[in-house]
Amino acid sequence: MEDNEEDVQNGLDTLLREIWKKQPEKTERFLSKWKDKCGRKIIHYATEKMDRDNKAKFQKTKK
Repeated sequence: MEDNEEDVQNGLDTLLREIWKKQPEKTERFLSKWKDKCGRKIIHYATEKMDRDNKAKFQKTKK
């Protein structure tokens, strides 16, 4: 999740998006834990199928 390699992030966001379709609760718990530590691209694409309110939960927390 902390890897900056674009191909790794592409794979992770695709994997998380597909898992979310089958197990949304588990995926959302996982994303909540990582939202402030992982690359923005991962969160952006992993949440692209979610509705706007759901996506907002995964925006980085401003410090």
